[in-house]
Amino acid sequence: MRFFLMVALAGCLAASADAKVAPSVGGSASARSGQWVSFQAHGFPANTRLAVMLSPAQSAPGNCCGIGVKTHWKTNVSGTATLRFRWPNHYEACSGGNNCTATKWAANSTAIVTVSTTSYTHFTAATTTTLVRN
Repeated sequence: MRFFLMVALAGCLAASADAKVAPSVGGSASARSGQWVSFQAHGFPANTRLAVMLSPAQSAPGNCCGIGVKTHWKTNVSGTATLRFRWPNHYEACSGGNNCTATKWAANSTAIVTVSTTSYTHFTAATTTTLVRN
């Protein structure tokens, strides 16, 4: 029995040593259209490109609405990056593949900020929320 417990404990310790830090993102608690905002991404793979997607929380879960910000950020060797951009004036609300309209952010609405890798082979993402004060 002791041998079994020692083997199980060794397996757990080895698994925890190999475990990676889950990606996370944090930053600006609120934003206005046109305002510079900053978010910090942690726990992503080293030297990986990141993309930012913004979407209104009232549309979650779903894929009808949102806007891509940029895709040129790159994490450093420790898997972190500072993402700085101007908050867009609108997002795209779509009711079909090509049927999209620019929609202004509602005052005091919540936006979901999703940061993800651009790699299809090693995809990972993290989200946070921001209050839009237009």
